Amino acid sequence: MHTNSSNESHAHQVMATLLPSPPFYFATSETSKDLRVLHKSELPLIAGAGTKRQQEFCSGRFCAHQVLDRLGYQDVPLLADQCGAPVWPCGIAGSISHSGGKAVAAAIQKKTFAH
Repeated sequence: MHTNSSNESHAHQVMATLLPSPPFYFATSETSKDLRVLHKSELPLIAGAGTKRQQEFCSGRFCAHQVLDRLGYQDVPLLADQCGAPVWPCGIAGSISHSGGKAVAAAIQKKTFAH
């Protein structure tokens, strides 16, 4: 993944140490994103939220979309369950975290992860 700053590079290095790729795929972002990064069907998930919440949500989804692209899921929306948790495509386990304009998403194909 290409990074734009030394902070993003450091965050990427830390994640690469924690989650070797493959089988894990991850993406980080140090800059706030806006609604333009969302899939059209994801827009209702953030409707009515304040600006800070929208930016963090969008930053997290931006990272998740980068991860999904690497896993072969281009232009796939990442919707939410009734509790607000991301609903990853069948066969994918993942997580999104965001705070203060920074975000990270990580995922793995379930078939490569024996549990």
